[in-house]
Amino acid sequence: NMRVLDLCPEEEKQKLLEHLKKTSGNSCDRDVMMQTGDWKHLKKDGTQIVVEVVRTKININGREANLALIKDVTEIRKVERALHDSEERFKRLSESTTESIAVHEKGKILEVNLAFCKLFGYSEQEVIGMNAVELAAPESREKVMTNILNRYEKPYEVIGLRKNGTTFTAEIIGKTIHYKDREARVTVLRDITEQRMFDEKLRENREQLNNFMNSATDVFSLFDNQLNLIEVNEAGIKLFGKNKKELLGKNIRELATGIEKSGRITKYEDVLRTGKSIRIDDFL
Repeated sequence: NMRVLDLCPEEEKQKLLEHLKKTSGNSCDRDVMMQTGDWKHLKKDGTQIVVEVVRTKININGREANLALIKDVTEIRKVERALHDSEERFKRLSESTTESIAVHEKGKILEVNLAFCKLFGYSEQEVIGMNAVELAAPESREKVMTNILNRYEKPYEVIGLRKNGTTFTAEIIGKTIHYKDREARVTVLRDITEQRMFDEKLRENREQLNNFMNSATDVFSLFDNQLNLIEVNEAGIKLFGKNKKELLGKNIRELATGIEKSGRITKYEDVLRTGKSIRIDDFL
């Protein structure tokens, strides 16, 4: 139930309001991604971060909404500022971060930080002078080289190749910079292998849940924190006598007439408030 403004520091709120007002009437078309630039956001603990926001229109159960893709770019923006201020400051900063950072010229590696060496298993002396493409698995090398030559600056994923021959899934963000009076690229790289494994496991669990729900003879229904229906199995569809599209998005009060009069609605509200499960003999 949070608002977008709740994620912004005070000094950023007026800027965000003006942006929303300016774009509310001519926001991007559906399936078209629109980059809105960098914004300051607050984490739950109050820490301020810099995020890059891309948004597009989507349709949720017949209602138009905005889907925002938010990427934490705090580290790469710090690196950019450090490079702009001084090479020495960049060196100190790159060694203090856990992100893997490399500076290269058309693929030839000029400088790396300690985290980069640890991730790939090379010493700094070994990796300086190598071609960055050599650090990608064969199936990802063309993609890496193409993005370097095209000065691609959006996040993308590749398969990284360590010195010992093992591979991992990497997310890369590159940025063209001026380095020692010449053009180069700074690359921030992150090992996202565990994240992708989690995503795959989550996808499998969702498939298993859907298969289980739809093969069950009992009714299974999922509601959001406003008690709007967000998922229902085939048994539930048959019970209601409507198609799934008609059911999704409906509030429990519309689906179960008399639920407030009988007092059963308070049991569902108690679940939302306490998180404790309950048993109800009557469906809905």
